[in-house]
Amino acid sequence: TQSTWGGLALTPEQLSDHAAIAAAAAAVPVRAFAPRDNAKIETDEAAEKPKDSDDPADELSAEAIAAVAETLRAQLATGFSLALKPLAFEKDDDTNGHIAFVAAFANLRARVYGIEELDVLGVKRIAGKIIPAISTTTAAVSGLVSLELIKVVRGAPLGALRNAFLNLALPSLTLAEPGAPVRKPFPNSDGFTVWDRWVVRSSEAPTLQAFIDLMASRHGLTVSGIFMGVSALFMAAMPMHAARKKKRMAELIKTTAPVELVVALNDADGKQIESPIFRYVQE
Repeated sequence: TQSTWGGLALTPEQLSDHAAIAAAAAAVPVRAFAPRDNAKIETDEAAEKPKDSDDPADELSAEAIAAVAETLRAQLATGFSLALKPLAFEKDDDTNGHIAFVAAFANLRARVYGIEELDVLGVKRIAGKIIPAISTTTAAVSGLVSLELIKVVRGAPLGALRNAFLNLALPSLTLAEPGAPVRKPFPNSDGFTVWDRWVVRSSEAPTLQAFIDLMASRHGLTVSGIFMGVSALFMAAMPMHAARKKKRMAELIKTTAPVELVVALNDADGKQIESPIFRYVQE
């Protein structure tokens, strides 16, 4: 029998024959790369990502789709099946090609990124350590996490929750009751923890100036900076950012999805205080 891999018809014996694979691959016609005349390469990381292209060249033609469909019909007529058949990974059977496949693709990726490549024995050694770990420790941790998730969903008290300290090599499993998260003080509130997200809706603060005013009226604090991930939406120390106060938050955030903002706040004495993470929600 023959197997088709990316258009290469090979027998099971040829799958491990480097010369046969090279000869089959060399016979495959490869179109020369031709850049488009209207191609544009954006080098500004801050530029807005382009929307889906309407260029007809980005879509398959009706003729190309029909050709693919005809090829599939011809293969199905010969008994070819599209049904997926899962394989059990076996690293110690050199005839199944499993380790050879992993080694080939791992080394292709390593070569692209300039990472040191490994021989087949090196790949087999690493796979021998990873596979048992996946089927043991990972399974145990997944089960323990699932148990705790069920408790949280059911609204169990803190005393019913457990931290797990696990080492299957000993073996050892120790369960401990977790402590409550530290609650830090914050003006005009009951404080906050590292898990809290304080929601600010666009109806309350549609503009940057309104957001700044909201912090002042609710908590008596001055905003010195607003950050979203690695982006600085506002920094009071930068004169050019003063013009941003008139802008709508949606213009600065550039997304309609809820976002988390790190807000630097100062008290009346100009001292920066710890603050919770604010989640800005557009309505």
